[in-house]
Amino acid sequence: MERQSVVSVMDMFFPAYDSGGNELIVEEYLQHVKNPEDIRDAFTEILGDMVLVLPTLKVMRYHRGPISEEDEEFSRIAMAYMANFARIGSPNGPGLVEWTPFDHTESYLNLGLEQTVGQRLKQNRSHFLNIVLPQKLSTHQTANEEL
Repeated sequence: MERQSVVSVMDMFFPAYDSGGNELIVEEYLQHVKNPEDIRDAFTEILGDMVLVLPTLKVMRYHRGPISEEDEEFSRIAMAYMANFARIGSPNGPGLVEWTPFDHTESYLNLGLEQTVGQRLKQNRSHFLNIVLPQKLSTHQTANEEL
């Protein structure tokens, strides 16, 4: 991967920073790269940080504080699923609601103090973002072109 490819993709995915901000981000992350593989790895780190790690840390900082008994119980449940997965390759174990594989039924496990099985997670949001929004944008763009 080349440096300019990283900047181009960053401009596409993070247009709010395309007036020079993406260049600064790329400079920060690529300052010690030596070859195309290092660039690829740094690019993966950029995406991970901007999409997952840094927003998660921001939310965690907002919600930190005293831990309730319910929070402690939820933590034990979540850690049991993770430990089972690390130990045996499956999150399931005694006393836990079965976490089924994501297949054509699109069932998922809703983690909380009570674990429940749901289907088609965020189906309404997915429909909006993939169907309704493109239609609305197309209609909006067509109306603007007619003006």
